[in-house]
Amino acid sequence: MNDNELFDPDCRRCKRLAGFLDQVHRDYPDYHARPVAPFGVDAARLLIVGLAQGMHGANATGRPFTGVV
Repeated sequence: MNDNELFDPDCRRCKRLAGFLDQVHRDYPDYHARPVAPFGVDAARLLIVGLAQGMHGANATGRPFTGVV
């Protein structure tokens, strides 16, 4: 089973994150404001997790930050 089979775009298990995304949706109704699907190599040697680019990046587009554009 890969990550995309485990991914739930409607997940609400983390109450703090769900509340934050609800607020983002109210403030920016055109934003994605939902969990963002994973992508990449299943057996990557390095995984970096963070929200630094999330507010006007992944929350807006639905795609994780993947480097400088």
